[in-house]
Amino acid sequence: MQKRILGIDAGSVTVSVVEIAEDGTLINEIYVQHFGKPASCLHEILSKKNLRNIIGVARTSTAPDLIKDTITYDSRIAMIAGSKSRFPSPRSILHVGGEKFSLIRFDSDANYKNLSSNTSCAAGTGGFLDQQAKRLDMKDSAELSAKALSNKGETPKIASRCSVFAKTDIIHRQQEGYSLEEICDGLCRGLANNIADTLSLNDAGLSPMVFTGGVARNLAVVKHLEDITGLDILVHKEAHLFSAIGAAQLLLEEPDFKERKLTQADLLPVRIEEKNYFYDPLELTMSNYPDFDGLEHYDFPVSTGGTPIEVDIYQLPQQNTSSEVYMGIDIGSTSTKAIIIDKDFTPIVGLYTRTAGRPIIATQGIFEAIDHISHEYRHHFDFISVATTGSGRKFIGKLVGADCIMDEISAHARAAVDLDPDIDTIIEIGGQDAKFTSLRKGVVTFSKMNTVCAAGTGSFIEEQAQKLNVPLSKYSTLAKGAQAPLASDRCTVFMERDINHYLNKNYSVNEILATVLFSVRENYLQKVASGGTIGKRVCFQGATAKNMALVATFEQKLQQPVFVSRYCHLTGALGAAITAAEEKQGESTFRGIDIYKETIPVRTETCELCLNHCRIRIASIKDEDVAYGFLCGRDYNTKKYIKKEKIPSLLQTRQKAMPKRAPKAIDASAPVIGIPAGLQIFEELILWEHFFNVLGIKTVNSMNEKNIIALGKKHSHAEFCAPVTAFHGHVQSLITRCDVLFLPIHLESTKDPDKPERLRKYCYYTQFTSIVASLTKENDIRINSMRPIINHRQNPLLTKAELYRSLQKAFPGQYTIFAVNKAYDEAWALYVEKKEKMKTLYSPPENGEIKIALLGRPYTVLSNTMNKGIPDYFAQLGIETFFNDSLPTAAKDEDMELLLDQFHWAYPAAILEAANMCTKTPGLYPVYITSFKCAPDSFALKYFKRIMDAHEKPYLILQLDEHDSSVGYETRIEAGIRAFRNHLRSSDTKKAPEKKYAITSKMEKDYKGKTIMLPNWDPMVIPLVAANLRASNIDARVLEETPQLIAESMRMNTGQCIPVNAIAHEFITYIQKHKLVPANTLLWMVKANWACNIPLYGPYIKTLINESEGNLEKAGVYIGTVAMIDFSPIISVKTYFAYMFGGNLKKIGCMLRPYEVEKGKTDRVLKQCKNILIDAFLGKIKYLEAVEKIFLKIDGIMIKKTVRPKVAIFGDLYVRD
Repeated sequence: MQKRILGIDAGSVTVSVVEIAEDGTLINEIYVQHFGKPASCLHEILSKKNLRNIIGVARTSTAPDLIKDTITYDSRIAMIAGSKSRFPSPRSILHVGGEKFSLIRFDSDANYKNLSSNTSCAAGTGGFLDQQAKRLDMKDSAELSAKALSNKGETPKIASRCSVFAKTDIIHRQQEGYSLEEICDGLCRGLANNIADTLSLNDAGLSPMVFTGGVARNLAVVKHLEDITGLDILVHKEAHLFSAIGAAQLLLEEPDFKERKLTQADLLPVRIEEKNYFYDPLELTMSNYPDFDGLEHYDFPVSTGGTPIEVDIYQLPQQNTSSEVYMGIDIGSTSTKAIIIDKDFTPIVGLYTRTAGRPIIATQGIFEAIDHISHEYRHHFDFISVATTGSGRKFIGKLVGADCIMDEISAHARAAVDLDPDIDTIIEIGGQDAKFTSLRKGVVTFSKMNTVCAAGTGSFIEEQAQKLNVPLSKYSTLAKGAQAPLASDRCTVFMERDINHYLNKNYSVNEILATVLFSVRENYLQKVASGGTIGKRVCFQGATAKNMALVATFEQKLQQPVFVSRYCHLTGALGAAITAAEEKQGESTFRGIDIYKETIPVRTETCELCLNHCRIRIASIKDEDVAYGFLCGRDYNTKKYIKKEKIPSLLQTRQKAMPKRAPKAIDASAPVIGIPAGLQIFEELILWEHFFNVLGIKTVNSMNEKNIIALGKKHSHAEFCAPVTAFHGHVQSLITRCDVLFLPIHLESTKDPDKPERLRKYCYYTQFTSIVASLTKENDIRINSMRPIINHRQNPLLTKAELYRSLQKAFPGQYTIFAVNKAYDEAWALYVEKKEKMKTLYSPPENGEIKIALLGRPYTVLSNTMNKGIPDYFAQLGIETFFNDSLPTAAKDEDMELLLDQFHWAYPAAILEAANMCTKTPGLYPVYITSFKCAPDSFALKYFKRIMDAHEKPYLILQLDEHDSSVGYETRIEAGIRAFRNHLRSSDTKKAPEKKYAITSKMEKDYKGKTIMLPNWDPMVIPLVAANLRASNIDARVLEETPQLIAESMRMNTGQCIPVNAIAHEFITYIQKHKLVPANTLLWMVKANWACNIPLYGPYIKTLINESEGNLEKAGVYIGTVAMIDFSPIISVKTYFAYMFGGNLKKIGCMLRPYEVEKGKTDRVLKQCKNILIDAFLGKIKYLEAVEKIFLKIDGIMIKKTVRPKVAIFGDLYVRD
């Protein structure tokens, strides 16, 4: 037999093993999923392989090392070699694997130029498609690809940047009636769009492009990539194996390659690493857990071949009779449920099935099962009233002729009260959404759903079970009693990476299953449940409550029984059925269960009756057309636009109140300035348009441009929050319509009238966005822009000077400083008038009515390109809304004044002040509209919740993202309004609300006699600073930091930058570990006036300390200068030396480490040098003596100079150092 080279590669999902001949021909291949255990999977493959004719083994750097003396190659270099072995002269290689995708560029001679890749949160990869395939009840992504290729209809827009977003979009597309083939095609196109946007594949110089990795086998993605990019994409049948082939090829090409003989004795064992556990074993000890099966329990096979229906008969129907019944149908993201109850609300039949991307078919399957029951028992069900709930409630509700369509939060609450009237807290974790609900006397007074990226719902549990090859029916049994390590609860991507890491470290499947459940619990309690409001009688609802081990995680954390009903998986449907019975009016409009016998075609049309141009889906049933998707609310047979709003919307009211000025006539030859209607400019649009008009300059803006976010995503080339992404879109929309773009750099807002010394900064991202946007090129030429620095806190003369300089540069000699001065004064007066007019819009609620304060940034709440129609939806419901700039200022106690002192951001401070107003005004309820990935809001939301929770007043948080659908927001709004009304009815409006606890805390001013803890953000410098303080009789210590502590700290994280949580947790842990007295312990934090998060670190960490377990409220936070001047001048001088010495040691390490002969010696010597310096700062040896000792030790490091590339590392000090 011919001689062969073995090539091995392992990715995040698969293992590849190839055998190639000496001429590079592929002889054998193995390509399998490793289910999170690449080492074990590979060991099994190799142990069965005949190694007799293998003359060499090569592996990629990502593959486990399981054969002695295997040659290792960087995975990217191997992938390039494999690609070039089949396509010798590519201009680029696109690699899309299970977790990552990347683009490698080559010059015209096929030499490597550079590499770009996705960020850790861009989950649009092969693993993403596998997830969605399973979610849509398919075998794998290959079946999904085949469905996509067979699509003959539309290709709907579905996000693929994140699996959570994708699920949301799939639900909305299902509601709109898109077919499974269309949804699969939308997923593949979304993935292709994500890859093309992230990697900027709009460059003709990338052709020909070689496509590698597992996704290269997905022909639907390939087709869409070709359509989107216009590139010549080359796909080889061996593309998924190129990395393994490349490793083998590189070994063959080694000049000193020598053949070797291999036997099974060369196979190395899988390395077993030490395990660390964080959570106690799972046991349910306090709660009574039900038996879920009915009197009869079976799976009913539907005639269409769809997913079987899980049937439970709770009451045996009497034969040869009929009964009046009520039915609730819950159409969720992953499952569709129905329940039939009698007039006493007692369940008769429960039905459960997977939605699988086809809500119509799922509903028809349930109706077929009901018909089967009816025939089996010769019993006729007379449906008196039918209700729908869940994410698909509106579409299916219209289709079946439901008598009642209700939000799922209200449905779950109604069921809970019927099951146990004492329930005051509902935990509900569904397939896609998680909800937290508080009740008072059986009435919902507060409800909250997960925000757009809150991972860890039922579908996540299901996906991990599938990944681990565990049936859901066995999950709880396997996880019961298992210990668990700590895993991330922030995002499905991070959770999965942690799980893969633990599988690689040989944790058992049972332990990983338990870890997943703990992650889901922590995610829920941090991001969904409102802190401190979990009551005394907790009910767990949703199909996930059938997982006893998950219930045990909540019981363990809450230390109280958790009530689970035998109908927990059907409670949404049960609540809908009860409501249908209670609110029954007249004859039922239900079409009957026989519609399962109908073929229900769905088609698409565009409504041309108004400028909305709604894309509507029409289902034809029993010779009647049922349409869904009209923004105006008309039905299909009404051929005219129907005004949906019951009252004028917020934006209409504000526009009507705007001050009016007749614009100055401008010469046609005048220059045109483009003003992007985004970020701070949006709020000041009237100011700048009037300013330029007075100067005789024409302006155009992007206020009414559509698809701004999509345009921004295409050109921003980075993962920004939606408002910053939109700003790039605003800029792009104006480039061809103006001579110069106006891109002012906003630094600070106007001074606080109550306390002018308060800082009021704009977000640091928005501060530099104008600069980044100004780098945009049109036809390879940088756009022409004006970039004056605008700082409203300073003297207006400085702003005028900036404007004058910018105008001089753009239009030399055309405008005088006097003209600029006059124009600015006039424009500013108009802007002030506008702000005063907005104050006149507010009127307090009266006579039991509720009104809404929409809190947020003007460029999100008041912009139609950003606000998802949220203000309009309130108007449709007849609820008057106000933006926070219309609210009067309420009285503030000392605690609130302190909070406003601590907050240095302009918009969050205004939002918190408006929240304070809401707590003091009966009937006024706040809705906080934030943006996904908004760093300042991750801090502000914490205090917003504390303000509202301290006054026991409900609120709503809506998180905007980059996607189009508003369905999820409507659900939250409907549930929120019910809660607000219930709260108002149950409140004493004549009595001022009592504040339950302080919102924030004062920082300590006296450090004397106390232990001071220093954050370890620079391990070389901070120990020297601590030694310097100890030399002056100050008990200063450095916080201990380990990867485990940082991982643990993420349980506190709700979107903040990682260091703030790490420092807080390390401080708490140090006090507990070393048994320090909290009242005598201070955390030192740096004083800062920057626009970033650091000025809030002190107050925020103090809040986390107060909320932690262990009675640590008396531990304090001290805010000091980085130079330590507040301790003493001599300490300050020596602190400078600490930073100098420590910094120089780091530089020396960077200079020597790459060339050291003995690996690791540089780091060992540097540690010794640091200890020498600590002794010097403590006064044990003289500084000169310390330096001499350090030189001697450094001189002992043997180095061998070779040519090495130089790499610059830059970033935040905590991460960098």
